[in-house]
Amino acid sequence: MSTASTINPPAPNPAASERMLAILDKAAELNASDIHIRADQGVFVRASGKLRRLEVPAVSVDDVAAMITVTAKRHLPVIGEPPGHFEYSFEARNRSRYRTHAFLEEGRWAITIRVVPLQVPSFSQLRLPPIVKQYTEVKPGLILVTGPTGSGKSTTTAAILEFIASSHEVHIVSIEDPIEYRLHGDRACITQREVGRDAPDFTVGTIAAMREDPDVLFIGELRTPESIEAALSAAETGHMVISTFHTSTCVSTINRLIAAFPPDAQGAARERLADSLRGLMVQRLLPLVNGHGQVLATEAMVNNYSVKEHIRDPQKTRTLPKFLERSGDSGMHSFDQSLYQLLQGRLITPGTALASAESPGDFRRRFKIE
Repeated sequence: MSTASTINPPAPNPAASERMLAILDKAAELNASDIHIRADQGVFVRASGKLRRLEVPAVSVDDVAAMITVTAKRHLPVIGEPPGHFEYSFEARNRSRYRTHAFLEEGRWAITIRVVPLQVPSFSQLRLPPIVKQYTEVKPGLILVTGPTGSGKSTTTAAILEFIASSHEVHIVSIEDPIEYRLHGDRACITQREVGRDAPDFTVGTIAAMREDPDVLFIGELRTPESIEAALSAAETGHMVISTFHTSTCVSTINRLIAAFPPDAQGAARERLADSLRGLMVQRLLPLVNGHGQVLATEAMVNNYSVKEHIRDPQKTRTLPKFLERSGDSGMHSFDQSLYQLLQGRLITPGTALASAESPGDFRRRFKIE
């Protein structure tokens, strides 16, 4: 007998497939970014940053389990050894890819799905700042794209990788959990490996990738001290490394990376980061002024002599945003400067800008916001 916490091996299930496709179609009509499927609760989607209920029939415990079996297929965990959650990706109707997180709640399976377009958007479509072009130069060092969950980090890194793949004769190796965008490029050899299927974790996958002759290494996320160490080591040994991190500013990114090391090693870690970090961009998605869709706000820097000094000296690290504001000729900018540009372009409201500013009071005074 199966239980709510057991997922049966994949088997033909036309009804579950049609239910899932109907939900995906409804979500596509609303241009949703995320889909939440909960037994006996209904189906919810997030569109333009707001959560709303879909007008579809409620799903049962068995419906949810069946939907997982028809979409996860070979990604299913070993029966009898459920980890309580697992991730996978799938495609449907040649329209989109879907990054899926299946998990147990009160012993019942639930699903959260992130919608991933089949085509990687261009820099202009994403409204990425011009400084991003500097991140596509294939040379040793670490490039980080950071931000909160749902801020579009995976899409930005995919755009950078696809630009490189179309512009350079290089070997790109990615370690992802799970694979989101399928990368394409006429000039590059591309190897995409998935955590849990092709490698046990990011750290082991990164170490193994060093034996695969990579020019560019993409690590889907720096989650642990071990993965941070592996990324820095790869950058220090002459590879271009691109990764993501969950932080909200350039300063917090630097401080959290350093804090991942033991106290007696943090001084050396600052030196290593100052020498290895090539570029850093923090991003957030903000609601458009008309309420339909979102727009990207960023804080960005490239590593030069002055930035190295700001990384090495903890006191100077705190003043990094002011330095970025004075370095516009290099393409660098603070988050508040990005907000003001969006405000000038009438893409966001003054309320959104003030709510998102690092220091709302200073922002109001500096940019004369009523």
